[in-house]
Amino acid sequence: MEPLPLRSYRLEFAKHAEWRREEERRDTDFARQQTEKKREQEQDLREESLEEILLTALATNAEISDFTVRLDGYDTATIEALHENDEALAKVREELRVILDKAYILPDGRKVFKTEDGTRVFDEHGAEVKDLDPEQIEDWRPRWEQLQETRDAQKLLLEERDQLHSYQERLDAARERVGEEGLTKGELKELEETLKADMPDAVKRHLPEGNNISLEAEAVEPKAVSFRPAAKLDMPAL
Repeated sequence: MEPLPLRSYRLEFAKHAEWRREEERRDTDFARQQTEKKREQEQDLREESLEEILLTALATNAEISDFTVRLDGYDTATIEALHENDEALAKVREELRVILDKAYILPDGRKVFKTEDGTRVFDEHGAEVKDLDPEQIEDWRPRWEQLQETRDAQKLLLEERDQLHSYQERLDAARERVGEEGLTKGELKELEETLKADMPDAVKRHLPEGNNISLEAEAVEPKAVSFRPAAKLDMPAL
């Protein structure tokens, strides 16, 4: 084989040298990345160890006192939410009473309602009545949809009331735990985070201004709480 010309030899040598330099740069970069990764892992371990030490330390009297103040605020907001719920429930129940009093009554005593479109009839328990002409029911009487909406509102309020009572029990349990000895910083932190995460929206609405728990900006009050009759019931009596 004929020897390579001097120019070609130099080109090959330059390429080989460039490949070597590129390989060395890759090795250097890899080594630096590994070193940085190891340093970060060691730093994370130190921070985790420090955090673990802090969390297992006993909560101070000042920390317990601060949490108790916030707990009092949660308790007050829950009581106010229950009061609001009771008032809303009273309004809904009165609305249901008026609706049922104005219902059309069959000879067998059943109270029935025709639909908004006037094509079907249901009794108060949701069973369809097919042997009654909807035209027999006067238009001023409450409709089936109105009864359903009002009952749905009552159901939501009853569910909310159960949530509030359950949350109130959790607040009582938290207060008991705070009063016991041996409460650590970690337990205190977990206790408050859990109470915040599980707090019903009805309670959040009654928290003092400045509290860091807030509803979403676009949130609106539940229909059940701000209940209003679906239609006026000041209808003429028979």
